[in-house]
Amino acid sequence: MRLQHRAQTLIKNVLSLQVVMVLSIGLLFFIGIGESYRVAPSLILTNLCNQGKLLKDSIDISLKLGLPIEYPGFQSRAQNLAHQSDLIAHAQVVANRAGDIQSVIGGQVLTCDTDGKALLQTIKIDWMGMILQKTPNQMFEIELRLEDKIGPVGSLNVITEKGVFSEDINRIFGDIFMVAVLLIAVVPFVIV
Repeated sequence: MRLQHRAQTLIKNVLSLQVVMVLSIGLLFFIGIGESYRVAPSLILTNLCNQGKLLKDSIDISLKLGLPIEYPGFQSRAQNLAHQSDLIAHAQVVANRAGDIQSVIGGQVLTCDTDGKALLQTIKIDWMGMILQKTPNQMFEIELRLEDKIGPVGSLNVITEKGVFSEDINRIFGDIFMVAVLLIAVVPFVIV
């Protein structure tokens, strides 16, 4: 009888500690992910835009000097940009067709002027990707308008790697999630 009462008290204490830990760690986890998604994508977009703007500025100078947008050297320079960056899957120079520049990948087009709130609405937070450690597949295209002496003639389209905004966050918080589950399972038994 006494042993049964002790076992029930132990189970109650362990479960209550686990509930408190789940709520506490869950809240910290939720806040951490929210802050990461609020700050990191804007920094990554700024990094991608800065890389693209360096190439855009040099192409704009050449266009203003009279080189046509079809000049093959522009494509090779765009490909070099993609090879030099871990964030960029592909980059290419596209000429205006009927005044409208279409998405090369058929996906979501971002500009360097995209603010943090609009970017957050575009990015999908993949909660299961964090837990299951699956690779995100969301790709984006950043469009940088190219101009000659007269006006816009095309764009430098920078296509990001898959999951560029969320893969690192998922990987880091996935590891933190596993440690948290282990702590929630083991610590109450050690304390009680």
